[in-house]
Amino acid sequence: MALPQMLREDTRELHTYAEKRPLQVEFVTGRTTRTRLASYLSQLAHIHKALEDAIGTHANHEAIAPLAQHTAQHSGRLSNDVAVLDPDGSRAPMPGTQALIATLHQNAQRDPATAAGSLYVLEGSMNGNRFIARALSKALQLSPALPGLSYFDPYGEGQPAKWAAFREALDAVPQPHWASVVAGAEFMFRAIADVSDEVHASLADTPAAV
Repeated sequence: MALPQMLREDTRELHTYAEKRPLQVEFVTGRTTRTRLASYLSQLAHIHKALEDAIGTHANHEAIAPLAQHTAQHSGRLSNDVAVLDPDGSRAPMPGTQALIATLHQNAQRDPATAAGSLYVLEGSMNGNRFIARALSKALQLSPALPGLSYFDPYGEGQPAKWAAFREALDAVPQPHWASVVAGAEFMFRAIADVSDEVHASLADTPAAV
């Protein structure tokens, strides 16, 4: 079994769990507001920046090197999107985000291969994000190609080729690191779901679209 297939199969339940969090359902159906979306994206900006830093720090590690050139700098797009969606909103990392980042760096320091698994989760989300962008574009009257929703579809029609290249790079990760890569992916799925729920709870008094 190749590493991409192992990741897909071993994280299938966690992937489904993360996708079905209430806030994610709100986004994929387009039943949200700019403020609510910005609240979540502001947390993702911190998370992506932390992962980008971890990948950069360990770029020469044999489990990271094959993937380093396939690492997009999504944090900048996220920050720009948040500035458009909610110019006056909070940008501070919430407790769950702070915990995720701390654990991400601790894991990567102990075993850099775990960062490759976390990258698999966040980069893989771009496959579904293209469809979320369509729903949000209609609901929020924004173009996916412009700041506001630019994070969701950074590659446009090149997405399938980008993902294929990323999967091919995963195949170059030496097998002794595979278990750590899977562990890093499992961690990110759980942690990102927790962050989503924390953001959702914080928005209890913020109206959602109907």
